[in-house]
Amino acid sequence: MFERILVPLDGSLPATAALSVGAQMARRLGVDLHALALVEPGRDEAHVRKLIEHQANRVDGQPELHIRPLSYSVPDDIAAEFDAVDETLIVMQTWARGRSAGLLHNVSEDVLRMVRTPMVVVGPRVAPDPDWTEKPLLVSTDGSHFGDQIVPSAARLARALRIEAELVTVIDQAAVPAGYGVAGESNSLTGLASDMESITGRPINYDTLHGAEPADALVDHARRRRASFIALSTHGRSGVARITADSVAMDVVRHADCPVLLHRPAIDD
Repeated sequence: MFERILVPLDGSLPATAALSVGAQMARRLGVDLHALALVEPGRDEAHVRKLIEHQANRVDGQPELHIRPLSYSVPDDIAAEFDAVDETLIVMQTWARGRSAGLLHNVSEDVLRMVRTPMVVVGPRVAPDPDWTEKPLLVSTDGSHFGDQIVPSAARLARALRIEAELVTVIDQAAVPAGYGVAGESNSLTGLASDMESITGRPINYDTLHGAEPADALVDHARRRRASFIALSTHGRSGVARITADSVAMDVVRHADCPVLLHRPAIDD
């Protein structure tokens, strides 16, 4: 499924967490782990190299380091490195607050728009978990064609990592319009679960969550299930607003205790 894991680094603590997640995935997938550090003009490259090497030495798994001057912009350079090797998966921090380098900050959304493939985003609450392979990958869909496009990618990742997957959707019952078909929602989940089973080769459990705040409902459920990952599309269009807006997806990233597989499909509904 993937040939390598690519982790952008900037010397900050959240980036170290992303590198640890990337190292865990690389070992599980049996692929190479590459770390990319970009040096801003005017920065001491030797100093940055020392910071990044120290950062890499803190994780269980030695990455191949790529430390080079920034050419255009951080998102552009990360996207160019992504394009250099087919079947690359980016594992990237977001909301970094490192003072030592701090190049990345919130560029993960820009990178996601550029690469147009799923990537793993590691939010500020994530701490690497040695038991993550025993926990399910939680796949969230909003019932729209756009939101459903996360399902095949998430199922393939679950199969490659040899972990279980579960399917959920979130409904705010107070916002459900008159005549909205709950049975239709259940049939949709059943169909998606069947599609996932054909990819993973494992039975797929599915559930409908209820809550006025979709991100809160999903994060709470992920904690109860002790999920290894949450997977969702970043926005969509649907008659019932659930896991649809970019702001909701990033709220999930911000508050989740586990990494999030995000996908921004190329064509909106």
